[in-house]
Amino acid sequence: MQDQWRAGTLEFIDFTTTLTDPDGELTLAEVEGFGFKIAVTQSQDTPAAEAFITPSVEPDITEDTTNNLFKVRIKHLFQADIKGLNNVWLTFGPTPERPIYLAVSFVVL
Repeated sequence: MQDQWRAGTLEFIDFTTTLTDPDGELTLAEVEGFGFKIAVTQSQDTPAAEAFITPSVEPDITEDTTNNLFKVRIKHLFQADIKGLNNVWLTFGPTPERPIYLAVSFVVL
């Protein structure tokens, strides 16, 4: 994914995150059911739950059983309308205490 976009362009937010399963107990099917969601904001503050949406492309998840890792590629078609810094947040998980991470940032010129 480019870190600088032109205002009005329609491009894919595209990044990969790695989930570690230290005990090796998770299955690929369980991770696929985590319900990965993203929020795009112009703020550095953690977004409210209502700001998160399902990515426009189904996440691509691969399992590395040797290292107990899951690589999750997220893609979402996004129109860059607001100039300045944009932050992409990621949330997922089966529990109410779902983690929220700042996944990637880009600037709209």
